[in-house]
Amino acid sequence: MKNNRGYSTLEKNDEVGGFDIVRYEAESGARAVLVSAKKLIPLGDANPFQSLIINGQ
Repeated sequence: MKNNRGYSTLEKNDEVGGFDIVRYEAESGARAVLVSAKKLIPLGDANPFQSLIINGQ
């Protein structure tokens, strides 16, 4: 993350299924949802992506 002050992770979103992309500040532990699973629902579908390709793997 920017300035190495935090990290991101995937967290289960029980409301819609799928995963949110979440950022945590290392020092304070402050949490912020960067991308909600709601935003990862393809057009014409009712469900968010269930997996993501991270770093091309």
